[in-house]
Amino acid sequence: MHILAGDVPETTPGRVLGHEAVGTVEIGAGVSTVTPGDRVQLSCISSCGRCRFCKDRRYGLCLGGGGWILGHLIDGLQADYARIPFADNSVLQGSRGAQR
Repeated sequence: MHILAGDVPETTPGRVLGHEAVGTVEIGAGVSTVTPGDRVQLSCISSCGRCRFCKDRRYGLCLGGGGWILGHLIDGLQADYARIPFADNSVLQGSRGAQR
């Protein structure tokens, strides 16, 4: 609710909110750690996997374009479909082929 109240000014009006979710991978082009049909868990924090903070497992401080971006700087997860930046580093895989 703090975003809607204007407490996060860099989140622009009309931004799709939502920063944590579970779902099923539909398309995984360019992603090597998950494939279509995989069940996944998504966090609000994305990791580039390359910067000094990500290498030190301090993902919220990512300097490579990650950190808290979903529902903050890019559209979030309160949608039918979402694009997950740095999916290879930012998606936790569940069981393959689980029912929706």
